Amino acid sequence: MLDLARLKDGDIVLDVATGSGEPGLSAARRVGKGKVIGLDISQGMVGIAREKARAMRLKNYEAQVYSSEFPFGPDTFDAVISRFGVMFFPDVLAGLREMARVLKPGGILCVAVWGPQNEKAKSVIQVLNRTFGLPEAAPNGPGPFRCSDAGKTASLMRRAGLHDVGQAEVAVHRAHSSVGQYWEYLLDTNLVIAEAFNKASAETRKEAKVKVNKILGSIEEESGKVVFDSIALVSHGVK
Repeated sequence: MLDLARLKDGDIVLDVATGSGEPGLSAARRVGKGKVIGLDISQGMVGIAREKARAMRLKNYEAQVYSSEFPFGPDTFDAVISRFGVMFFPDVLAGLREMARVLKPGGILCVAVWGPQNEKAKSVIQVLNRTFGLPEAAPNGPGPFRCSDAGKTASLMRRAGLHDVGQAEVAVHRAHSSVGQYWEYLLDTNLVIAEAFNKASAETRKEAKVKVNKILGSIEEESGKVVFDSIALVSHGVK
């Protein structure tokens, strides 16, 4: 992402949905005398990002909380980056247009989204949805795989007014140290399933774990690690 954004010393960069700080913190190292502003809707995440910046002694990184519209005028940033954030926007096209608005002419927008979901990971979610009686996620609603079609984000970037749009496909290995650690990750990151799991009876929770552990067992390595091979799609364009 940072290579495709062509970051250089002195650049002013916006990291949208910075979460706990990445890729904004890494961008801050690259821009040197420049500056990176990280935006996120979560006060808790922003606090973590600020602590990381202090620990890394990065004085050119600043994290801020925002809601929908960015608190910046047009033509402010040399680059805007966002990793695994835009697919959760209420309106992806509107979000991309807002990011393009704050870019300087000639500036680069670079966003990463998840490609097609790993089949084993998909099976886990389907099994849990059926076990807990949860509805399937709406295909066009906010979610991690909303922009997984290969050309979707690039097409939306063109509609947002960007040109020279391109896309890179990156192989990603999502590794969990154990089956138990995967369960912790799942219940920490999927609030709908976590709520259903906590409300379910002990018998239903046991049933869910048996079914999911059977799926995970098919990809568990000798070391105990559970690894999902995934694809990230990195789209980029110029204002």
